Amino acid sequence: MNVAYTLARPAQLRPGFAEADGGFADFADRLQEGLAAGRRTLQILNGAKQALAALPAGWLAARLAGLRADEAELAALARRSVFNKNGFYKIRLAERPGFSLRLHIWLPGVHAQENLHSHRWPLVSRVLNGALVSEYWEDALSGDAEVYSEYHYRDAQQPLVPAGPARVRLETTAAYRQGDAYFLPADRLHRVAADPVLGCSTLMLRFANTRAWSRNLMRAGADLDVSPAPCSAADLARALDWLSAEMAGQG
Repeated sequence: MNVAYTLARPAQLRPGFAEADGGFADFADRLQEGLAAGRRTLQILNGAKQALAALPAGWLAARLAGLRADEAELAALARRSVFNKNGFYKIRLAERPGFSLRLHIWLPGVHAQENLHSHRWPLVSRVLNGALVSEYWEDALSGDAEVYSEYHYRDAQQPLVPAGPARVRLETTAAYRQGDAYFLPADRLHRVAADPVLGCSTLMLRFANTRAWSRNLMRAGADLDVSPAPCSAADLARALDWLSAEMAGQG
């Protein structure tokens, strides 16, 4: 199967062209080559967004089915995957210097309330199936500001660090559906909600850290333990089976 990846040359913002028959690791290699010339963050993120958006749904479905069918690969993938307390499976498909390629799966019927948060790193994401809504928040002095308790997160080995109250307001919301791709800077305060009835999945590029800590805003009484849960091979197989059925017939 011949697959075209549209890789932007970020320095000129002109699309380049590469072809391959490989899987996610091969895509990650070619993406790394295609983005190597980038110097400005916005150019790199735009190029990565184009690359994710250009992947054919049929190619993605076939590669996911291949992962599910290979028991050894499935077990290895489960060992580097987790269930995030925000309600989704985080599956690390490939790691490269400067970024990692991840699959996020929200199964139907899983209800979870994401905390408002930023990231230490920018990201690019494409919705594979279902839908999600992203809320974008801003610091505020206005009378309609909401007050949260703010904590700073550095890494999984350190607990959340209290940082006092934060006054914020909802700035805007964006709805993303199957096929949509978008990027998010590291310091953007947001909250994502997947459709709890339909479920959702995204293919995401997590770039290198551009800051040492991220913000987590929580209501009083929220669970401060944000450690993810392990993901078993059976858990992963169930999630991939659901996603494969959802993607069947996309083309």
